[in-house]
Amino acid sequence: MTYQDVISKVDGFGPYQKRLCFLLFVSTFTCAIGTLTMIFTIYDPGYRCNIPELDDPEHPQYAPSNISDFIPWDTKNQRPSQCQQYHKADNSTIIVKTCADGWVFNKTEYNTVVTEFELVCERGWRKPLTVSLFMMGEAIGSFTGGALSDRFGRKKIFLISKFAEFLIYFFIGMTQNYLSYVLLRWLEGVFVYLPYTTAFVLGNELMASNRRNTLSLFIYGGYCTGAACIPLLGWLIKDWHWLMRAVGLSGIIYIPYYWLIPESPFWLLSTGRSEEAKVLLSSIAKYNGVTDFDADEAVATFHEEEKKLEEKRNQKQPESEGARYGQLVFKMLGNPTIRLRLVVAYLSWIVTNMVYYGLALSVTQLNGNRFINAFISGLLEFPGILFGFYALQSIGRPLSLSATMGVGGICLSIAPFLNSPLFMNVMVIAGKTAIISAFYINFSITGEMAPTLFRNLAVGSCSAFGKVGSFVVPYLMYLESGALHWCRTPSQAPDGESVERAHTTYAVLCSHFSCTG
Repeated sequence: MTYQDVISKVDGFGPYQKRLCFLLFVSTFTCAIGTLTMIFTIYDPGYRCNIPELDDPEHPQYAPSNISDFIPWDTKNQRPSQCQQYHKADNSTIIVKTCADGWVFNKTEYNTVVTEFELVCERGWRKPLTVSLFMMGEAIGSFTGGALSDRFGRKKIFLISKFAEFLIYFFIGMTQNYLSYVLLRWLEGVFVYLPYTTAFVLGNELMASNRRNTLSLFIYGGYCTGAACIPLLGWLIKDWHWLMRAVGLSGIIYIPYYWLIPESPFWLLSTGRSEEAKVLLSSIAKYNGVTDFDADEAVATFHEEEKKLEEKRNQKQPESEGARYGQLVFKMLGNPTIRLRLVVAYLSWIVTNMVYYGLALSVTQLNGNRFINAFISGLLEFPGILFGFYALQSIGRPLSLSATMGVGGICLSIAPFLNSPLFMNVMVIAGKTAIISAFYINFSITGEMAPTLFRNLAVGSCSAFGKVGSFVVPYLMYLESGALHWCRTPSQAPDGESVERAHTTYAVLCSHFSCTG
């Protein structure tokens, strides 16, 4: 009797598993909030040099009528210079120099990390560094999550990482300097991804194999719900300190998970905790209304089968488990087909991470109200997930991945050439919706392409490699912010509500990478 046979005997998708799907749906809700709050916490409202003789500290005006007497005009971007000002030298000659007295920010009612720590001009590199370090933390979390949950148990790692996640959120809201902020953001990245990957493993080990796609739908659905709720939080809470504190305090809702989330029966059986596994399996069977399940018989039969398989493996290869595992890894990587699949999977994960996070983090640069744009962008991730779910069922894995990445690339390639800001917004958000479908499909394909023994290794390594794309993307956005100025028409005002050149250029880059992926 295999482990899946044991799960089938207690009803692999009964009321217990459906309740678990809902609990995991709620658990991933805050993963999106923790990640995508950066849309608003590092929002750049626009800035210029502070001019002491012009600006009233009590009532600053971002664009007074005589601003051109103090700040040179940036002809390339069609706006007052952001990092330069006029200065009268000793010989009364007017020269241009960098800002000497700080900056004045537009829309001062919003206190963001950018405005508080002045991450602009020569300090501008610190903004993408913050995002990149967060993504590096996510890569560490995704790569180590499988090993930690194998060593200490799915439930324990899930609960500890969830507790640490919200504790760090709250501490981020208390920081008063940039160094503390960026270090805590990195640490947050490590812990925000651990419960996400652990939820996948835990759910899969309590679910019938033919229902795993449904589990993925619930877990991704929780993320999409969180993404759609972020704009509401950003609109209600205008200070980034209180925004992060509020997110941290929301972790209170997960306290009941200590009693509601079970340990994985597979992990219990694998680590010799058979009595605990029997109790858990019996409670699952009772909850699902299964009356003829005998936990003692099922566990005993499972161990007998495992023992027979182990004896066969030892007869063929008497080496230690670690040595045998290493040999099997090398044997797997020596297979050209599996090698090619891994390379394609790594590239696909890198591209989808790059495109998704690039568009998600720059959605406030779209034309129109940034809160409405972010809400629509997050809400439309639901159709993307649903399309991915049904595409996997109907047209297969390779074709569904190619179709979603291709559609995303086409939409983003068209967007920069549209004169209408509305249609440009539509194409960018449609491209992002297609990419989230590809993101969902990637998880399913990666988990199925590798042998069972290496499934966690394949998913973990692909997820970690994918973070290369999300690690690089903040610098792409930073470096290309001054490129392709011809894409922007003179009628587009250079404020936070317009379609800025940076976003348009990024759409071109994304479409290029998507099509080549």
